[in-house]
Amino acid sequence: MARFGPQETAHKGLVENLSDRGLFLTSSQVFPPRTPLSIDLLVGGEPIRVEGVVQWARQIPAVFAHVFPSGMGVRIVAATAAYFRLVSEVEKRMGPSPQAPTKRIH
Repeated sequence: MARFGPQETAHKGLVENLSDRGLFLTSSQVFPPRTPLSIDLLVGGEPIRVEGVVQWARQIPAVFAHVFPSGMGVRIVAATAAYFRLVSEVEKRMGPSPQAPTKRIH
């Protein structure tokens, strides 16, 4: 589960996939490309904070939501060390993804 938004993390969604460079966030609340987002990934105890920018958005009519989910591709611009540990754990289970430099925040 994730909470996200351009100002506050007031909206809910699910992360379908993630890497050091970005993630796909499914949600009925979709923001247009170039929108900066703060994202709190709710994994275990403390939320994992990620800052990103919407690269593309897809709003699907409800009748087709079971085939193609609405959501956004988000480019990571800053993330905590906890995010990179999460990506590493996912890669151990699912296989590696392409790497790209990302600024870490503390």
